[in-house]
Amino acid sequence: MARPAQPFQLKPHDRKALKELLRGGVQQVRVVLRALALVQLDAGLSAPKVSASVGFAASAIRTIARRYREQGLERALYEKQRQAGGKRLHWSCDTLPLPRLISGSSISARPSTRFARRSRRDP
Repeated sequence: MARPAQPFQLKPHDRKALKELLRGGVQQVRVVLRALALVQLDAGLSAPKVSASVGFAASAIRTIARRYREQGLERALYEKQRQAGGKRLHWSCDTLPLPRLISGSSISARPSTRFARRSRRDP
Protein backbone atom coordinates (compact mmCIF):
# COMPACT_ATOMS: atom_id res chain seq x y z
CA MET A 1 0.00 0.00 0.00
CA ALA A 2 1.38 3.39 -0.97
CA ARG A 3 1.93 6.20 1.48
CA PRO A 4 -0.35 9.19 1.30
CA ALA A 5 1.45 12.15 -0.21
CA GLN A 6 2.23 14.96 2.22
CA PRO A 7 1.80 18.41 0.72
CA PHE A 8 5.11 20.20 0.28
CA GLN A 9 5.59 23.86 -0.45
CA LEU A 10 8.69 26.02 -0.44
CA LYS A 11 8.69 29.46 1.09
CA PRO A 12 9.00 32.18 -1.59
CA HIS A 13 12.43 33.38 -0.44
CA ASP A 14 13.69 29.77 -0.32
CA ARG A 15 12.38 29.13 -3.84
CA LYS A 16 14.32 32.18 -5.03
CA ALA A 17 17.47 31.02 -3.22
CA LEU A 18 17.20 27.58 -4.83
CA LYS A 19 16.83 29.09 -8.30
CA GLU A 20 19.95 31.18 -7.69
CA LEU A 21 21.84 28.12 -6.47
CA LEU A 22 20.81 26.08 -9.52
CA ARG A 23 21.43 28.89 -12.00
CA GLY A 24 25.20 28.76 -11.84
CA GLY A 25 28.37 28.56 -9.88
CA VAL A 26 30.34 25.64 -8.55
CA GLN A 27 28.51 23.54 -5.99
CA GLN A 28 28.84 20.06 -4.61
CA VAL A 29 26.86 17.55 -6.64
CA ARG A 30 24.91 16.30 -3.64
CA VAL A 31 23.83 19.86 -2.78
CA VAL A 32 22.59 20.42 -6.34
CA LEU A 33 20.70 17.11 -6.31
CA ARG A 34 19.06 17.99 -2.99
CA ALA A 35 18.08 21.39 -4.39
CA LEU A 36 16.59 19.73 -7.47
CA ALA A 37 14.65 17.37 -5.23
CA LEU A 38 13.19 20.27 -3.25
CA VAL A 39 12.20 22.11 -6.43
CA GLN A 40 10.52 19.00 -7.85
CA LEU A 41 8.67 18.35 -4.58
CA ASP A 42 7.48 21.94 -4.66
CA ALA A 43 6.19 21.36 -8.20
CA GLY A 44 3.91 18.63 -6.83
CA LEU A 45 5.83 15.47 -7.71
CA SER A 46 5.77 12.56 -5.28
CA ALA A 47 8.88 11.28 -3.49
CA PRO A 48 9.16 8.10 -5.64
CA LYS A 49 8.96 10.14 -8.86
CA VAL A 50 11.57 12.61 -7.58
CA SER A 51 13.81 9.74 -6.48
CA ALA A 52 13.69 8.27 -9.98
CA SER A 53 14.83 11.52 -11.57
CA VAL A 54 17.41 12.54 -8.96
CA GLY A 55 18.90 9.14 -8.20
CA PHE A 56 18.25 9.06 -4.44
CA ALA A 57 16.04 6.61 -2.59
CA ALA A 58 12.48 7.73 -1.89
CA SER A 59 13.22 7.64 1.84
CA ALA A 60 16.15 10.04 1.29
CA ILE A 61 13.82 12.44 -0.56
CA ARG A 62 11.37 12.29 2.35
CA THR A 63 14.23 12.96 4.78
CA ILE A 64 15.30 16.04 2.79
CA ALA A 65 11.69 17.31 2.83
CA ARG A 66 11.39 16.67 6.58
CA ARG A 67 14.66 18.50 7.27
CA TYR A 68 13.38 21.46 5.25
CA ARG A 69 10.09 21.58 7.18
CA GLU A 70 11.72 21.22 10.60
CA GLN A 71 15.06 23.01 10.27
CA GLY A 72 15.02 25.12 7.13
CA LEU A 73 16.76 25.29 3.79
CA GLU A 74 20.37 25.21 5.01
CA ARG A 75 19.85 21.96 6.92
CA ALA A 76 18.01 20.37 3.99
CA LEU A 77 20.82 21.14 1.55
CA TYR A 78 23.97 20.80 3.62
CA GLU A 79 25.14 18.05 5.93
CA LYS A 80 25.69 18.78 9.57
CA GLN A 81 29.32 19.08 10.68
CA ARG A 82 30.41 15.77 12.15
CA GLN A 83 32.14 15.50 15.46
CA ALA A 84 35.84 14.83 15.35
CA GLY A 85 36.72 11.20 15.81
CA GLY A 86 39.14 9.78 18.30
CA LYS A 87 42.89 9.77 18.02
CA ARG A 88 44.01 8.77 14.56
CA LEU A 89 47.18 6.92 13.84
CA HIS A 90 49.80 8.55 11.73
CA TRP A 91 52.60 6.36 10.50
CA SER A 92 55.28 8.90 11.28
CA CYS A 93 54.58 9.11 15.00
CA ASP A 94 52.46 6.13 16.09
CA THR A 95 52.94 2.55 15.11
CA LEU A 96 50.98 -0.52 15.94
CA PRO A 97 52.81 -3.52 17.32
CA LEU A 98 52.58 -6.24 14.71
CA PRO A 99 51.69 -9.69 15.99
CA ARG A 100 54.20 -12.43 15.50
CA LEU A 101 52.64 -14.41 12.69
CA ILE A 102 55.47 -16.72 11.74
CA SER A 103 57.32 -18.76 14.27
CA GLY A 104 60.66 -20.34 13.49
CA SER A 105 59.24 -23.86 13.55
CA SER A 106 56.65 -23.23 10.84
CA ILE A 107 59.18 -22.24 8.19
CA SER A 108 60.57 -25.08 6.13
CA ALA A 109 62.58 -25.41 2.96
CA ARG A 110 59.99 -27.66 1.33
CA PRO A 111 56.55 -26.36 0.42
CA SER A 112 53.57 -27.94 2.07
CA THR A 113 52.06 -30.92 0.26
CA ARG A 114 48.61 -30.24 1.69
CA PHE A 115 47.84 -27.63 -0.96
CA ALA A 116 48.19 -28.28 -4.67
CA ARG A 117 49.77 -25.63 -6.83
CA ARG A 118 47.44 -24.73 -9.65
CA SER A 119 49.79 -22.47 -11.55
CA ARG A 120 52.23 -25.23 -12.49
CA ARG A 121 51.55 -28.48 -14.26
CA ASP A 122 53.63 -31.46 -13.32
CA PRO A 123 54.79 -33.67 -16.18
